[in-house]
Amino acid sequence: MRYMITIMQARLNAAGVNVSTTELRRRVTGLHFRFYCALMVAIFSFWQLRQTHRTLCLLIMYGFWIPQIIQNIVTETKKPLLTNFIYGMTVTRLFAPLYTLGVPNNFFSEVEPGFPVDYFSCQVLVIWLLLQAAILIGQTKYGARFMIPAR
Repeated sequence: MRYMITIMQARLNAAGVNVSTTELRRRVTGLHFRFYCALMVAIFSFWQLRQTHRTLCLLIMYGFWIPQIIQNIVTETKKPLLTNFIYGMTVTRLFAPLYTLGVPNNFFSEVEPGFPVDYFSCQVLVIWLLLQAAILIGQTKYGARFMIPAR
């Protein structure tokens, strides 16, 4: 919480806006409230749509590089993230869905014997994350707006 307040205060001071500590706490509380509301809606939606639209839900949930890509474009960041960090986070975040959806005898089959194996979702998810990682690495090499036309 203190770290978030420090970041918000630094950004607001850089923009020339002076706010009190109470106002900063109110903003951080609002941020937390929106985050947890969005999390609950996402969990409920995924639970309701998990059988019919599993691949779509996975693509939405694993679009975690999209906000970073947009932030790089908006702020025109020169060197956004280290390449090793992008590779490491992409691979480690792929482990859980690939294990649960790609391994036939995983621990979910003990809890729910009819737990599906979905190789198509695994393939689409890997392609989706590789595309996001490629865009981030392209932003590092060619600039944050390399994929946006010059006009």
